[in-house]
Formats: sequence, structure tokens, C-alpha cells
Amino acid sequence: MKFVKLENWLDEDCSKLIQLIETHCGISLSPQAKLDLLRTSEGSPRFIKKFFRNLIFQNNFSESKIMATIIDTKTELFLN
Repeated sequence: MKFVKLENWLDEDCSKLIQLIETHCGISLSPQAKLDLLRTSEGSPRFIKKFFRNLIFQNNFSESKIMATIIDTKTELFLN
């Protein structure tokens, strides 16, 4: 078995992914939340998708819950 290292996405591509998910799921993040999500994801589309799964599962789209979900997703993905 051989693991292939995948390159991180550019911020522009991550922004497009965020916009696509927002549109199709009917979620609207504030500009600050989007910026925080982009910074925290470090170019990982997996992180962004996991963040939205976690957010939708909680069904709470308040600004404070969005920010908490970014932190929780980082803990979940980057510490495992």
C-alpha cells in the first residue's frame, strides 16, 4: 500500500467550495466566519466538508455556534 500526499487547495478554490455548500444547503455564513473557516482549514477541502457536516448535524446556525464548530472540527480532524 502506498499513501499519496494530496496538495492543499488554494484559498480561491476553498472559497468556491464554501459558496457551493452554502448555496445547496441554504446556509449563510458571515464574512468573518468564512474567513475564519478558510484560515483554520489550511487549504483542506476535507476540513470544510467536515465542518459543514458538523454544523448541519447540530442544526444551530448562530454565529457563536458556527465559531465553536470551527474549533470542534479542528480538534476532531487535526488531533486525530
